[in-house]
Amino acid sequence: DIETIRQKVHADESLRQVINADITETNIRHKFDAVIDNIILDFVNSKIDLYTKLTKHDVNIDLKRMLYRDYRQPSAPSAL
Repeated sequence: DIETIRQKVHADESLRQVINADITETNIRHKFDAVIDNIILDFVNSKIDLYTKLTKHDVNIDLKRMLYRDYRQPSAPSAL
């Protein structure tokens, strides 16, 4: 997860523009911190969306069934 956040920071064009601008290190750091905060918020929201989907009754039952079957047959190729 940290690597994903790091990659998104490096890919952020708005941050790159600020770093290349003629502004103070303090302002660059404020922008950097804001970008990190937004990435983390997006990350949390995506995890909450996943949690919401996986805890729906029918989906949860199917997921558990599939994972149990996969767990009980570790030598078989995963169907996941």
